[in-house]
Amino acid sequence: MKVIFYEIYDCEYELLNDKPAIIAPYCTDDYLLKKYRFIQLLDGRWVHYMTEREIVYISNNLNESIINFNNCDEIYRLSDSHKPAPQHKNDPAKILLLFIITFMVSYLIWSVVSCINECNECKKDIKSFPDSCQESQD
Repeated sequence: MKVIFYEIYDCEYELLNDKPAIIAPYCTDDYLLKKYRFIQLLDGRWVHYMTEREIVYISNNLNESIINFNNCDEIYRLSDSHKPAPQHKNDPAKILLLFIITFMVSYLIWSVVSCINECNECKKDIKSFPDSCQESQD
């Protein structure tokens, strides 16, 4: 069955490994093949495994001699919008950076608390200083 897949003309519809696929002609521009998610097979052909929406579109238009995806530009946009969200792996550099920042903040807090405690002890010593001087004079 002949297929016009958006900007790629003279495509063929086939079942590859029991999956519906569109085969691009050999002379197709690499930019277009990548734009519409074609992949290259070991035999050199470029194939686009069809999404569920594309399969429904083809099955609804089986009586046509040429299936034209240019008439249903919306299908490609819809299939793009339903991609699963990418999963982010924990980056070791980020984890290390967070660990260092946490350590530095903890050390800063500990230093401030220690300084306050020392100042409080100094104030106690200064208040008791005149008393200790008088005792030593006697």
